[in-house]
Amino acid sequence: MATPTPADMASKNPLIPDAPEGEVDEVDGDADPDGADALGDPGKKALDAMKAQLKAERAKRIAAEEKVKDATATTEAEKKAIAEQRERVAKANRRVVGAELRAAAAGKLADPTDALAFIDLDKFDVDEDGNVDAQDIADAITDLLTRKPHLAVQDGTKKIAPDGSQGATSAPAALNGDGLQQALEAKLGIRRS
Repeated sequence: MATPTPADMASKNPLIPDAPEGEVDEVDGDADPDGADALGDPGKKALDAMKAQLKAERAKRIAAEEKVKDATATTEAEKKAIAEQRERVAKANRRVVGAELRAAAAGKLADPTDALAFIDLDKFDVDEDGNVDAQDIADAITDLLTRKPHLAVQDGTKKIAPDGSQGATSAPAALNGDGLQQALEAKLGIRRS
């Protein structure tokens, strides 16, 4: 597979003004290109930097689109409806990210809900289909465990040792039928021949 040149990338990038409209609607900054696994550390760092830049540019584009949408809203009712819709979408996105974080934290954190307390849910992007980049979530949990290792699942299982000073020490002999008679005879010193 040939490495794309900057000119090729510019012609396919919707964030660059010269890109033909409608050719590419979204930049999928989450997917690694073919051969990304073969990159060394410098290549991976460059790829991560490129992803971060694309993510930032996408956020700027979305903010600009929101401003245009606000500017084109003609009545206060339309503006209010747009603001309410944004609030509902943001709330739904927080629920999606929270669920993804709890699911990813299961087995890694002693209490998966700690992820919600220590990780900012607003730093994750949710696409139109409700998907969150699993690698971003995994990285956030790894970072949390690096900062707060005491939140991690502990090795082994906790075993509670019984306290011998509590409860009965031995079971009493059953005193019924022949056992009762034998016990009484032994106590009273009666001998049977």
